[in-house]
Amino acid sequence: LNCMTPSLLRLPSGRILLEFMRKDAQADNYPVDLPKGEWPGLLHPMVKHSDDEGQTWSEPRQITEENDYWCSCHDRLFRTSRGRILLPMSTQRGAFCWFSDDDGETWKQGKVAIKAPESIVGYAEPIMVETREGLLKMWLRNKGNRFHVALSQDSGDSWELHSDWGPNARNTPAMVRRIPDTGDLLILWNNNQIR
Repeated sequence: LNCMTPSLLRLPSGRILLEFMRKDAQADNYPVDLPKGEWPGLLHPMVKHSDDEGQTWSEPRQITEENDYWCSCHDRLFRTSRGRILLPMSTQRGAFCWFSDDDGETWKQGKVAIKAPESIVGYAEPIMVETREGLLKMWLRNKGNRFHVALSQDSGDSWELHSDWGPNARNTPAMVRRIPDTGDLLILWNNNQIR
């Protein structure tokens, strides 16, 4: 039905990875317990690569293994200082990362998902950043009017909710980056009460 939310990542080899989401019509048997009229369809993260500065691209491959509505957003593909590539995503089951330790050839799903408190329904479109000290932080949008922040101590394989400190925000995506020269974190978000 649609292709959306692209991410580009240049690897040390010079290869460029392109990750994007492919939306498909709903399956006959949706994987989450929802009434059939509420099935959102399927959303799959796909990846392909270019070795000639984007002149040609490999055939796209699906990162995930099963059908679900994997929620991500633009520019989420991330490479840590240790070389692991992470793609933070969320589903009805929570937020977590898919990761690759071989520059995007193969992918594994992280072990532990972060589950949102029932009072705020769920997390969506997570984004992550690595601090100067090598700590991974994930910002999670939700319906509680504040971003929640999660931390990973194992290179993104599992996450724990650190705080619900985040700035006041509507249930909209944010962008978080580390400023290379200072190590400060910069966050861009919608602080308006209108989405």
